[in-house]
Amino acid sequence: MSLISETSLPLVVHTGKTPEEHPLEAITLAKAYPDSVFILAHMARLHGESLNLIREIDNIYVDTSPLTRLMKKQEKYLFQAPFFKKPINIFEYLAERIGIEKVIWGSDYPFSIYSEEMAFLDSLNENDFEQLSKNAEIVFGNGKL
Repeated sequence: MSLISETSLPLVVHTGKTPEEHPLEAITLAKAYPDSVFILAHMARLHGESLNLIREIDNIYVDTSPLTRLMKKQEKYLFQAPFFKKPINIFEYLAERIGIEKVIWGSDYPFSIYSEEMAFLDSLNENDFEQLSKNAEIVFGNGKL
């Protein structure tokens, strides 16, 4: 972790539904290193308590990877969340829960179908696309909030 802090590089943390991969574990780590930027992969699996915390913790973002794949197998990959009909519905739910300024686009390639993830990006309205671009500049441009 000291290397991450020294270089200002963001740290992408895999999240899943097992105890070791649980988003709350990554949140605990992010709280211990408030000067480092953390990106919780896979939308923190839309875990309700985690999303509430992420909204309040400045150094945590989430990525959308792999949005289209998660949508197709929601019961397998996501914690209790509403069932969504389109990838854009998941994105809108996530943006509403944590704030769009905390969302980073991700593809999870090669574990997703890249063309489907790109189609999701193409479906965004101009304001949402611009905000995702701004978020990426903040996180990857400098790594500091």
